[in-house]
Amino acid sequence: NWESDLINIGKIVTDNNIEGVLFNSGDIHRNEFKAMEHEGIWPYKVMQITSSGIARVWRRPYAHIKVDTTVSDPTITAHFYGATGPNKVTTWRNDPNLRCTALGEIGSDRDGEHSCTETIRLSNLKIPQPSQEQVQQVSSQFERAWNEYP
Repeated sequence: NWESDLINIGKIVTDNNIEGVLFNSGDIHRNEFKAMEHEGIWPYKVMQITSSGIARVWRRPYAHIKVDTTVSDPTITAHFYGATGPNKVTTWRNDPNLRCTALGEIGSDRDGEHSCTETIRLSNLKIPQPSQEQVQQVSSQFERAWNEYP
């Protein structure tokens, strides 16, 4: 069960402060990019790259993954490809300017899902640190509670 597995893994990730979790799948026979909020379960967005070229449709989707560790905030870029038509001679296309996250609800634009590009930064997969303001607020609350204690 996807949802219960996601909750169980999220608990392990949260309890152990694990950063950098990214799911890669190919079981649904199409291309798909997900970035989902699961507040209270995961400390950051759950991200999944799905690429499955084994399909009964003419698109025969696949993804090309590029990892760049030479930049200060390392990236993984997924270039999703799908066939341009059910022709005997197949060509594939990818639009590097079409962001997968800009397509709307998953499944609403299959052509876009098979030609979009998405970049994930390592910082997207890190546990958010509290801001200085949040730290000050908690510190003030603690100090008030300490001073009010009999």
